[in-house]
Amino acid sequence: MHHTAFASACFDIAAHPGFDIAQAWYNRHKQDIAELLSDVADQRSLFPDGDLESDDSFDASIPARLRRDTLPCELLLILAVARAIKDAGGQRPGGPARLTAIHGWADLALMTQLQEMLCKTDLDRAFLSLAQGEAPDSVLFPQPAVGERGQAERRKSLTQQISKALLAGRTVLAFNATRADLPYELRCICSHELRLPQPDRAMITALLALLFPQHAHEALVPDALPPEAALARLTPLQLITALHARRIDEALGTLHRLTVPSQENIAPGSARGLDVVAGQTEAVRALRRLAADITAWRAGALDWSAVPRSLIFHGPPGTGKTYLAQAFAAETGLPLVATSFAECQKSGHMGDMLAALDAVVSEAEARAPSVFFLDELDGFSSRNAESIGRNSGYMRAVITGLLKQLDRLIAIPGVVLIGATNDLEAVDPAIRREGRFDSKMRIDPPDRLGMAQILHDHLGVADMPELRECIALAAERLVGTSGAAAAALARAARARQRETGASLAAALRAELDARHSAVATADQRRVALHEAGHVVVGLLSGMAAPTSIRLSPQGGAVHWPAMATHTRDTALADLRMLLAGRAAEDVFLGAVSSGSGCGPESDLAQATRMARRLEIEWGMGDGGLISNPEMPLVMQNLPWLRVKLDHLLKTAEAQARAIVATHRALVEELAEALLAEREMEGEALQDWVALIRAQARSGVEPALAPLAKEDDGVVPIELR
Repeated sequence: MHHTAFASACFDIAAHPGFDIAQAWYNRHKQDIAELLSDVADQRSLFPDGDLESDDSFDASIPARLRRDTLPCELLLILAVARAIKDAGGQRPGGPARLTAIHGWADLALMTQLQEMLCKTDLDRAFLSLAQGEAPDSVLFPQPAVGERGQAERRKSLTQQISKALLAGRTVLAFNATRADLPYELRCICSHELRLPQPDRAMITALLALLFPQHAHEALVPDALPPEAALARLTPLQLITALHARRIDEALGTLHRLTVPSQENIAPGSARGLDVVAGQTEAVRALRRLAADITAWRAGALDWSAVPRSLIFHGPPGTGKTYLAQAFAAETGLPLVATSFAECQKSGHMGDMLAALDAVVSEAEARAPSVFFLDELDGFSSRNAESIGRNSGYMRAVITGLLKQLDRLIAIPGVVLIGATNDLEAVDPAIRREGRFDSKMRIDPPDRLGMAQILHDHLGVADMPELRECIALAAERLVGTSGAAAAALARAARARQRETGASLAAALRAELDARHSAVATADQRRVALHEAGHVVVGLLSGMAAPTSIRLSPQGGAVHWPAMATHTRDTALADLRMLLAGRAAEDVFLGAVSSGSGCGPESDLAQATRMARRLEIEWGMGDGGLISNPEMPLVMQNLPWLRVKLDHLLKTAEAQARAIVATHRALVEELAEALLAEREMEGEALQDWVALIRAQARSGVEPALAPLAKEDDGVVPIELR
């Protein structure tokens, strides 16, 4: 039967690469009518009348499926190989001492079947360039298995088989292997690389026309198939199960069911697209731009080289970095392939760890277009970090292996690479450099509205006045914490409701009081004065305007634009700002609290690091021009250096205290506004910035630092 009549407005089915080969294969291997009649006669005694469904185009005694069980897989592979050859330039692979690498969307089971089809049937004549009487040799590379040992030895054995066959002048097919998987010598010899594509609407329509020839027109009805973005989520197993349907309407129904999950299956709080991401306005805006580029690329309107396809999310734990990756994948309809440093490391020694990483990279490649998410990037550490100590050789090898996989991912059209880390500076510079991760996006805790939205999404209930008031109260207390804290609070409230039978509002209020009790009024005022001191002293020292101020039960935070470079003046201004919170507590309350010195990111810790860089790294102090950024801690505690750093810090604190005392009314007024609003950003914050600069300009010491330079990042200054 010819299908040239089945032409849609978008494409001609018969023009699909390999369609004529697939049709001939179908006609040769479908079951003979006599065999079917014999089978039906045997089955009639096993089923009551009416249990056998039939095709209207044939006698009622003949079942609808006129194909053997492996035909859907075989036809899919024929079309995929033909498309891959066309995409690679149209020249058939093969020839004396020629090596071809074949990989892509097909999983190991399909690759095994393809190996049998190309090497043990006459399909080799259709797809390969072979001499008369010649048959190809082949090897099948195993899928790396997490925790499985001896994988390197097996791959070495396979490459030896390839070399032996090439030396004998034979055509060799390496299945489930990319050119990059081969050793250097074989990589140079590899003349063809075929990447089996993800089946699209055109290919699946052609498959349906082949498998259901009497009803092929049903596949050409507008919207008969799910959209391309939805089809991209299909795994090989899912697609094959749909193609095994007995009727075309069943096949289409299965495809829609597998690609468009019902809303009942979406749990509250799970990522369903960027619309449900709360409190991350800038991140969502950037991801929407990327999603639009992906859509344009898939439509053929944008070259993949123009897509900014790699980025790192960085910021405090629990701020939603993983959730953003999930939401982006859901937004674009791309499959999410995710792993982490810990997930790879648990596989065993270095070889197994790298094999586990290779396995997930191979999955992302096979399912491309896809999103590859690598969490805990800081777990890989830095090759220059003192903390790796005796493990330096091991970690260098691991990082080198990671770099190879990142380069491999970047080279795959359709793969979006997203990394995540709590500490960007701890990540090796070679990992985070442009070219591997082009963009760095800081993810900070959500604002108050974002917290309220997260609570509402996770509670998943109708809007009730009592619950709405409780959510607003909870969001106010949660400001400064993480989105994960809000999600945990919602889950705990649900659990309490189930246990006690109380209303959800009452359960939420009880959990809120137990987990995030209200801060005492005196403590709240201390935090507000502390943060107001940071802002006023920073602005009057010439620093750029902060981007946000927030108060929370845990303290407060001011986010400043990060400095691209420092002079001595800007570094000293930074020191004054860092110590201004402590100075404000002293001026207004007569004593300082421990809030300035708790943790490695506290005010005192950051100020100490800044002073040390001035002296022994940047060549701006009395330590001379020799830079010692990796000076051991024991040397950093030398008496002369401790005295110098202490002098720098005390001088900066004294200057900050003087500025606060001079502009006491301004600091107190800002603190009162913070207590009332709990957070400031955007236009409201800019009004305060203008007011501070206008009212206090005449009182600024002329020796204070000039305006700081800005870049896109922000540095949180926290009272803990």
